[in-house]
Amino acid sequence: MGFTTVVRDRKKINATPIEEKSRSDLEDFSAADISVHLCKEKSSRDEWNFPSRGVAVIFLRSVSLLLLLAGCSSEPHVRAADRLLERLGRDIQDEFSLRFIGSGGSMPETIDELELLFSSGREGTVDEARAVQRLAAQKIVEAINRDEEARPYLKQFPFPPDNLSISISYPRSGPIALAFKKGNEIFYYRTNPESGRLECFFSETNL
Repeated sequence: MGFTTVVRDRKKINATPIEEKSRSDLEDFSAADISVHLCKEKSSRDEWNFPSRGVAVIFLRSVSLLLLLAGCSSEPHVRAADRLLERLGRDIQDEFSLRFIGSGGSMPETIDELELLFSSGREGTVDEARAVQRLAAQKIVEAINRDEEARPYLKQFPFPPDNLSISISYPRSGPIALAFKKGNEIFYYRTNPESGRLECFFSETNL
C-alpha cells in the first residue's frame, strides 16, 4: 500500500474523468505533488492549468477519491495513520476555523509522508496563509511525534517537518486562492482576472 487518502463529503465530489493509475504508480503520489510540479515547471507568471479555483478544489478531491478507491488497505501502519490524520484534521479545523476536506500520505511499508487538505471560508491573504501554515505545521508535527499508536510505524522519528504537506484553498474571491506547504516551501496561487485560471505567483521558504 503506497498511498492512502480519506476524503470527506464524497457525495459532493465532481466525478471528473481521471486517467487510471496502477497501484505502483500511486506510491509517493499526492494531490499537492501535482501543484508543486506545475508550479516549478512554469515561471511565476504562468497560469496553472485549471479554469477556476473551484475546479482546482474539485480536482484535488477527485484525485483523492481515485487514490482512495485504488488503495484501501488493512495494514496496521495505514490504519494508525488514518486515525491520526482524522484526529489532526478535526483539531486544526476547529482551532483555525477551516474545513477539513481530506488527508493522505506516502506509506509503502512505514509512514513516510503525511498530508492534510483544508478549505477556508475567509478571503485569503499571503500573511494569513503563511501564519496559519506555519503554526498548523508546528502543531501537527508535535502531535505526530506524541502519538503512541503511530510512532512505531514512522520511518523517521522525530517526524521531519519537511515530510508534512498542508493544502488550504480559499474559494472566496481574494488575493490568493490556494496556499500549500510542500517540503520546506509554501506556494501561493491566485486567480488570473483575465483568464479566470489559477497561477502560482509566489513561493517562499517555510522558516
